[in-house]
Amino acid sequence: MFVIFGMWELIMVVHTMNVMSDAAKEGVRCAIVSGNGCPIPAGCPYGTDKIKCRVWDYARFSLHDVSAITINPEYPDGNNDVGSRIRITVQYDFMPYTALPIRPTIRTAAVGRVVYKP
Repeated sequence: MFVIFGMWELIMVVHTMNVMSDAAKEGVRCAIVSGNGCPIPAGCPYGTDKIKCRVWDYARFSLHDVSAITINPEYPDGNNDVGSRIRITVQYDFMPYTALPIRPTIRTAAVGRVVYKP
């Protein structure tokens, strides 16, 4: 039973890491293609920050409570003009489903260049 639950938790860590990575990529896609014009999903805890809301919306597919997720969009070039870079980092402290003593912190990031600014 220990091996089965251990494998289940390992699968969920990998799944959560993939979903968080995809969420960061989706936030970058939203920022580079439509600027800050992405739709805000219902129930978003980030209010009118459309990029964070987009990342949060995709992170919900991790099957975990994403209220503890940390989303940090930043512009390394100092602005969001066309050609500038955007980097979104996502951090999540994984909470296991079972009482196994694994609690990895999942960190992922995505970078892109702004191609459109409304």
